[in-house]
Amino acid sequence: MSRLIKEFIEECSVFGSFPFYLFLIFFFLILNSYKLVLYLFLGLIFSFLFVILIKIFYFKDRPVKKDYKNIFEKWDASTFPSLHSWRAALLFVIFSYYYKSIYIGILLGIISILVFYSRYSLKRHFVKDIIFGAIFGIIHGILMIIFI
Repeated sequence: MSRLIKEFIEECSVFGSFPFYLFLIFFFLILNSYKLVLYLFLGLIFSFLFVILIKIFYFKDRPVKKDYKNIFEKWDASTFPSLHSWRAALLFVIFSYYYKSIYIGILLGIISILVFYSRYSLKRHFVKDIIFGAIFGIIHGILMIIFI
């Protein structure tokens, strides 16, 4: 695999990151898309809460083990589930529903798959962590759509 393709795949991880998610919240807030901002904000809060709870009670080492000295480092050192995958899948569900566009759905589906692969290729997660993160993100998105 060429170096350029490898770097591109690794950089795709950003689409599941906290800073990117915050950027989206502020961007759509500026555009006065308040319903979308509500979905994004609640998605961010609840994904963090659930992943933190899961990682505190079910610790699993990452593919490249990280040492930890406190509860925050322990949370970061745990691999299950993938929060990046959760957020990427959640964004796929939210935007596909909100815009009701097959093209946006396809684009975000491809981006989600790139995020999933990047987390694996960076050796931050095992396949099981990524799959469960994506499943949890999809369920989370569907539940928000139903109840909000």
